[in-house]
Amino acid sequence: MHRLLALAYVPNPDGKPYVNHINEIKTDIRPENLEWSTHQENVLHAYRTGLISKKSQMKIVVDRCTGETFQSVKEAAQARSIPYSTCKNYLNGRRPNITSLRYAA
Repeated sequence: MHRLLALAYVPNPDGKPYVNHINEIKTDIRPENLEWSTHQENVLHAYRTGLISKKSQMKIVVDRCTGETFQSVKEAAQARSIPYSTCKNYLNGRRPNITSLRYAA
């Protein structure tokens, strides 16, 4: 519904593809609360307003063989000399996990 209202009432001179809720309340679909944005602008807005926090995006990773814990996938990848994207794919099940790394419960 918010997209239809934005198409009808919110100018989009730059042709941006996403509709952002300015006050971050998804049920507030008044045209004055909507703006066009890029994906990056939308995500940055969510960080700035606290809707997303960097801390909430971090997941603790555990090495089940050694018991060592890592505060993020990036930290685990660096410690095990695995490319970050590969480590993330292992942990998220997009590649067979050939490591002893797992997300902490």
